Amino acid sequence: MIKKTSLCLSVFLVLLSAAASFAQAHKTKQRTFDATPDVLFKAALKVAQTHYVVSYVDEKAQLVTFRTEQHNCTGSVEAEGANKSTLALNMQNVLPGFTYEGRMTREANKFFDFVQEELKKGK
Repeated sequence: MIKKTSLCLSVFLVLLSAAASFAQAHKTKQRTFDATPDVLFKAALKVAQTHYVVSYVDEKAQLVTFRTEQHNCTGSVEAEGANKSTLALNMQNVLPGFTYEGRMTREANKFFDFVQEELKKGK
């Protein structure tokens, strides 16, 4: 009886750990820019093509999928009002079981900074 309880507890802890790891392995980061959705999407697409490996583009839906060294990313643009748009970056770890929130945040901020620079060039 004790062995069964111990085994059940061990399995439960492993599953709980895996669920927590999965929850951390998938994050969405967002930043709002002073640009129309079309202008923001073009800037994000150019940055993705310049700095990363692009695997999918849907210009109509304003969606771009690309890969960094450690993350698969999908960027999408949503209008926020007059000349304001939000760029959402959905990031998933490439390496299973490896999660590091700080790295995701740095990579997202780096991408957003590149997009901001690209928007400044276009003005």
